Amino acid sequence: MVNPELSIAVTARGSQVTIAAGGDVDFRTAPALLDAAMRVLANRPERLMVDLGAVTFLDSAGIAALVRIRSEANSAECYVGLIDVPAHVCQVLALTGLTDFLHVQVQPNT
Repeated sequence: MVNPELSIAVTARGSQVTIAAGGDVDFRTAPALLDAAMRVLANRPERLMVDLGAVTFLDSAGIAALVRIRSEANSAECYVGLIDVPAHVCQVLALTGLTDFLHVQVQPNT
């Protein structure tokens, strides 16, 4: 699924796979992120890291996709975490109470 408002790059290093998302993760684009994660989880990596460093917007559909990714990863016995999470995305996740559940690692100040 290609969407000009969301970029997705998948890289593997050993037993860890990273999905880097950039742009808006919303009701139009969240299915593409979820699809990428499901394809990765089908290969049963030990770790899946979702890099949100270039995410500019996250709505409830994006949050739902992240929760589903976490749930599917648990079923696949795969650790999943969110890395390089920008402050505006971290605020949304904190307001929903999902920061710990999604293993959020905040983007360092630059």
